[in-house]
Amino acid sequence: MFDAPADDGPFETRLKLIDTIMHINRPEFASAHQHVICSGRDQLDREMAHIEQLGGEGLMLRRPGSVYAAGRSSILLKVKRFHDAEARVIGYEPGSGRHKGRMGAIVVEMANGVQFEIGTGFTDSQRDRPPPINATVKFAYQDLTENCVPRFASYRGIRADLPVTDHIPPTQGDIMPTSISKRRFEFVGGSSDKFWEIGVNGSEVEVRFGRNGTSGQTTTKTFPDNAAAERHADKLIREKLGKGYCEVK
Repeated sequence: MFDAPADDGPFETRLKLIDTIMHINRPEFASAHQHVICSGRDQLDREMAHIEQLGGEGLMLRRPGSVYAAGRSSILLKVKRFHDAEARVIGYEPGSGRHKGRMGAIVVEMANGVQFEIGTGFTDSQRDRPPPINATVKFAYQDLTENCVPRFASYRGIRADLPVTDHIPPTQGDIMPTSISKRRFEFVGGSSDKFWEIGVNGSEVEVRFGRNGTSGQTTTKTFPDNAAAERHADKLIREKLGKGYCEVK
């Protein structure tokens, strides 16, 4: 238990209330969460390093003497550490909702070959005229998944000092993903030993899946055109990578 929203007193009073409730009721499956007064940046950095070592994302800082407020509030500060990196733009993912008709995300590739999407950190004007293919972009991320994919990647800008190969930036409504070829992915671990293959043939997307060592099952889905088929295949690939599948040659 880390707060008592029903009490209208300051934060420190609410913490004492939680301690009292725990002492009286002695619940078997609940305890009062420890809070520590932050003495400065050095202590904050040490605690952040400890939390990250344990696999946590960050810390929450609360203003002393603050009353409880529902939703987002200036009395609470979420502290997370981000890393900087660079990647090359290889394609685009169309936007939806408010961003329909323009870029929703850029598809990038890092120097180690890892491909992923960056969909946050853009202004509306940048979505209308996104960074061109082969441009090197800067982004921030929190940490890496087991497959070395950056988590919570956020766009920071283009490396203007690096040359871009001849390419005209896409205009609104001309957002197209990169082409893909037939690829195979496997998930091996615990009781799992399975494969997943995908290929694009014109306007058709063919998927084959099953346990390794078997012929598996095959499904085929037809789309209006090749671009739509490639876009769908690219989306499925990123979903499989996110679920822990690894690509094999």
